[in-house]
Amino acid sequence: MNALHHEPNVRSLVWLLNRNRLASFLPLILLLTFGCAKDKTEPTPEPAPVGAETSALTFSSPITAEVAGKVINDGKQKIIDHGFVYGYSTDVDVNTSAKISLGAGIVSGFFTAKISDIQVSSTYGIKVQMSVRAYVTDKSGTFYGHTVTAGYKGVLLPKMDKEEGQAGDRVVISGNFRGLTASNFKVSFDDVLAKIILATETSVTVEVPKGIPVTHGQPAVLRIQAGVLSVDPAPYFTIWGRITDINPKSGPVGTKVTFTGDNLPMKTGELNLYLGNRYLNWMYDGTYSFVVPEDLEGGDVKLSIKRSVHRVESLGFTITN
Repeated sequence: MNALHHEPNVRSLVWLLNRNRLASFLPLILLLTFGCAKDKTEPTPEPAPVGAETSALTFSSPITAEVAGKVINDGKQKIIDHGFVYGYSTDVDVNTSAKISLGAGIVSGFFTAKISDIQVSSTYGIKVQMSVRAYVTDKSGTFYGHTVTAGYKGVLLPKMDKEEGQAGDRVVISGNFRGLTASNFKVSFDDVLAKIILATETSVTVEVPKGIPVTHGQPAVLRIQAGVLSVDPAPYFTIWGRITDINPKSGPVGTKVTFTGDNLPMKTGELNLYLGNRYLNWMYDGTYSFVVPEDLEGGDVKLSIKRSVHRVESLGFTITN
C-alpha cells in the first residue's frame, strides 16, 4: 500500500529535476545558437573599379584643341592622377605619348583641358589628325577611355597684299587665322623675323625687317609660322634697297654726299639712283657716296631709287648755288 501510494510522487520528483536541469542549460543553448548566428556575417564586397571616358576633341585653331573626358568612380576609389594622352597615332598611352596630367583633384565626373602649340606633320593645307584618350590612375593601375581622332578642318591659305617692298614697309597677309593671336605668329623674310603690327582672325600685318640678307631687287622667302606650323604664302618677296640717311643734306653742285641704307648693293649697275632727274654715278669704297651733278639748278631736289620700271623717291637734298 505504501509503495503504491508513493509511486506518483517519485515520478513527479524525477520530472521536476529534469525540468530544472534543462532550465540551467538554457542560457548556454541560447548563447551558442544566437552567438554563432552573429558570427556568420556576409563578406564586404570589393568597391567598383574606376574607369575613364573620352568625350570630345575639338580644334579651335590650327595649333589649339580642347579635350573633354569623364572619370567613372562609383566605388569612390582614391584617384592618384587623371588627364589626357595624345599623339599622331591611335596607340597613345601615359608612357610613350604626350600627356596632360591634371593630378588627383577629382572624385568623379567630367574634366577638360586645352592642348596648345600642336605640332603637325603637313604644311600647306594643314591636314592634321591627332588622337587623344582620357585616363585615370588609382592604386590598381591606369585605365583609359576610348581613342578619339580628329583634325583641324580649316585652311590658312594666306595671301599677301603685295609681293615687293623695302625695309620698314607694311605687308598685310590675309587668310583663315581663327583662334590665333599675335603671340602665335612668327613671320620671317629669309629667316629674319618681322615685327607683328596687328593680328586678327582674317589677317596679319607685319613690318618688313632690316637686315634681310639680300640686296636691291633680289627675292627673299616669306614664311608664316603659327606655333610650329610653317607656311610659305608665295614663292618669294622682292626686296628693294632704301636710303635712310645722307650727309650733308645741302650744298652746292660738286658736293660729295655720303649715304647709308638697307639692302644696298656694292656694284653701281645693280642700283639706279637719281637726284632730281639726273642719274647718279654713285660709288662704294666701304662707304656709299655720290657727287652733286654740275648742271643741276639750285633748290630742293629728291633722291630716288628705280624699281623695275618706276622710281621711288627717298630723302631730299638742297642745292645751294
